[in-house]
Amino acid sequence: MPDYSDSKILGTEPLPSSSEGLLSLGAIVPFPLLVKLKIAEILTEVYSVRIHERIARHPWARLWYECRGVDKDGSGHVPIHMTWLQESLECSDKTIYRWLQQGKRKGAFHSYQVRNGVLEVYLGSLFRVCEKLNWRNWGAVGVCKLSAVNARIRAITTGIVTQQHQQKSRYAADQKLKPQHRKHYGTVPPNSLLKNVRQSSLKPHVGEVPCVLHISERRMFVSKNFTVYGASQATIGEELGIRPITVQRHHAQLGTPRRQLCQKKGEYTHVKKALEHESDDFQALDPHGSGKYTEVGFKITGDKALFSDGIPLGAKKQTPNRYVTPADGLQQRFFTTGTKRKTTWLAKCNVYSEEFTLTTMRAARRKFKSLLKQGFGAKCHTPECDSRRKTRADGWNPRFTKGDCPTGI
Repeated sequence: MPDYSDSKILGTEPLPSSSEGLLSLGAIVPFPLLVKLKIAEILTEVYSVRIHERIARHPWARLWYECRGVDKDGSGHVPIHMTWLQESLECSDKTIYRWLQQGKRKGAFHSYQVRNGVLEVYLGSLFRVCEKLNWRNWGAVGVCKLSAVNARIRAITTGIVTQQHQQKSRYAADQKLKPQHRKHYGTVPPNSLLKNVRQSSLKPHVGEVPCVLHISERRMFVSKNFTVYGASQATIGEELGIRPITVQRHHAQLGTPRRQLCQKKGEYTHVKKALEHESDDFQALDPHGSGKYTEVGFKITGDKALFSDGIPLGAKKQTPNRYVTPADGLQQRFFTTGTKRKTTWLAKCNVYSEEFTLTTMRAARRKFKSLLKQGFGAKCHTPECDSRRKTRADGWNPRFTKGDCPTGI
């Protein structure tokens, strides 16, 4: 290991962050340290790291991901210069020490020491972190550049969860359609929907999006035959434990393009009038004058409303799409355009641009699940389980099983 005791290297002045500045110190900086600092300078621009939804919420996760991104060989032993680490994370040395202590209690760091301005840390595994936090799942996972993670880790986590919800919604919408109908009128990739072009066609001609009537700056107007999918800010905020306005602010920080889907149906005009007359239960008639009831309507129970949006075109099963929504906000989602020929629209979910690379980590999840069955993490850290376990002199209850733990570990 090279000698880092030279005061000219670790003086009060910060080390230069550019390659030219590092090379200018070649006469006084030992060559091994110069090489390490030069490599570390470009790591954050070239290297990437996996971000886990539930772990990234913790403050110490920034330091943990920084070390994991540098440790490409997977040895778990990471030596990092403290000066470069402070500049990369934009924090003080006291903050780094606090994150090290917090992360060590959560299993993210086994041990660490600082000698001559170089931090040597031994990382904990993903399984150990989940075991310490009493988790059976680490949530959605996305691959991002290390430079972007350091500055906007919370916003990136929101973007990863949003993209996962949207992909699940699109897959579910496609699976409801018949194979032949899915081939021509299936869901359109979100990046194609967010182009600033006007489309108006029911047939998939070259360069046209089927059933898209008009695209504005913030909204996308579609016909009744459009297969709707997307992500809801309320659902994303509920999973992350944040408010919908915070989800919106995170997307603004990322600069993610998005548009809200607005669909038109003849039945929406009658539904809107029924809501204006404060009706609690309504089922719309066929707008073509057949006199038959359709599957479009709503039923309000308390502060919740069960809304039925009808049977989608080309569906395998003749079952309508139903979802629960707040009763006070259902009427606000209907709006009318036009003067002579009015059209009623229903504002639905948002469609976001897909900018992240998601990974399932299926092998790791199967391995972690197998370890849980073998008793990994059977010792719970909650006082409720400890009081139920300790009933004998030796400290453990033989009748206590892993399924009795309220945390699931």
